[in-house]
Amino acid sequence: MNKIAFLLCSFWLASASHALDVAVFGDGGKKTESTLQILQSMLKYQVKDAVLLGDNLYDMSASYHEIWDDWMANGIRFPVVALGNHRLSYQHEREYFGMPDEYYAKIVGDVRFIVLNSDNHANVLAQRDFFLKEMGQKKNRQITFTFLVFHHPPATLSPRHQWIEKKLFHDTFRPLLLQYRGNIDGIFVSHDHAAGVYSFADIPLLVSGAAYEFFPLNPVNGDVFPGVAVKTLWIYQQKPHWARLETFPKSGEAYVHFIEAESKDSKVVCSVLLKMRQITLKPNCKQ
Repeated sequence: MNKIAFLLCSFWLASASHALDVAVFGDGGKKTESTLQILQSMLKYQVKDAVLLGDNLYDMSASYHEIWDDWMANGIRFPVVALGNHRLSYQHEREYFGMPDEYYAKIVGDVRFIVLNSDNHANVLAQRDFFLKEMGQKKNRQITFTFLVFHHPPATLSPRHQWIEKKLFHDTFRPLLLQYRGNIDGIFVSHDHAAGVYSFADIPLLVSGAAYEFFPLNPVNGDVFPGVAVKTLWIYQQKPHWARLETFPKSGEAYVHFIEAESKDSKVVCSVLLKMRQITLKPNCKQ
């Protein structure tokens, strides 16, 4: 086999085993130098799909078009979007991003994303029923991973925000997370304008909200609720970051790479392996 054929074959094999490659971040609804750096970093890594974790518009006098049209003009797509507490109406945001509802499930590649609206206390019970229905479905052979996506972290992780801000949502879903943690491969949240990796009741909890500003995170270790232990695994340096989620169904592995986007030399600063609901930090995850 000549060198060109070998390279083509290697590329095909890599592509065949690589089911999903998406950016994941929240709190990006403001046009700033740091959000532009994240866009440029995504383009550098040739990642063209993004999962938005909420707070997708901060300036109520602005429009979604002003903030996100430039991303779309650069070929960025938004297959999965969650609602946050900074936005126009739920309806405005749903219409702009083409969201099917405030909460929904969507299969992208080999991942089932279950998207919840942690901002809306009025329909928490309906969201609970939806979640139970999703968890009760027969296993789909197309799905290798199930990730939950919502805006507000289920525990207090920073001095800026308290979990109790969304008490009804978290009190409703906490026992469900415990009940179904064997079926959940990870939870993506933002709200805290930061990036970090935690274990929440043995569920990987990935914070990716360091888009337009950067808060400190608290190291949290121990029981934060009865039967719910939180362990801090990695906390970012206060700079713009985004997370890159890659899945490999043949090996049953998912990687979350946290990428610092402050300069043209944006780089991976922490790689996290998720396999069989275990969290393994790679040696680059330095504090």
